[in-house]
Amino acid sequence: EFHLIGETEDWLKNMINDMKLGDIIKLHGKVNKENVYEIQKEWDAFLITSEYVYNDSHYCIPSKIFDYLKYETPIVGFVTDGPVKDIIENVGCGIVIDPVKFEDEIEKFLNFIQTINQHRKHKQMNYLAQFDSHVTTKKLDNIIKWVLTK
Repeated sequence: EFHLIGETEDWLKNMINDMKLGDIIKLHGKVNKENVYEIQKEWDAFLITSEYVYNDSHYCIPSKIFDYLKYETPIVGFVTDGPVKDIIENVGCGIVIDPVKFEDEIEKFLNFIQTINQHRKHKQMNYLAQFDSHVTTKKLDNIIKWVLTK
């Protein structure tokens, strides 16, 4: 099964119906944050994606990746170069599949799915310390001070 939480566009609902995928794709709609865990706790993996930035790196970190990390559930990242890829690889919390070269990575993806339970424990959670709000606030403070002295 593939579960989606959040608003779902009509075009996607229509596509799921047209392709008769309603038995495998579960649309939960908007869910209160308190109830999300009850839905997600049974999932085998989380999916995270990033936009493709032509001739450059992806530069956003969606907050949901930090929610996902709490569960110690593997993350399947269909992501390009950038911070999300770095987090998944450096924390050891899942697999990175390059969406641009997906055909080249099918075997890697299938192997991951077959061994998914081996990916349940995240190996390097200390890597995330650099994203702590106190650390990032201090960095921003230093940048502002530096700018003001120029």
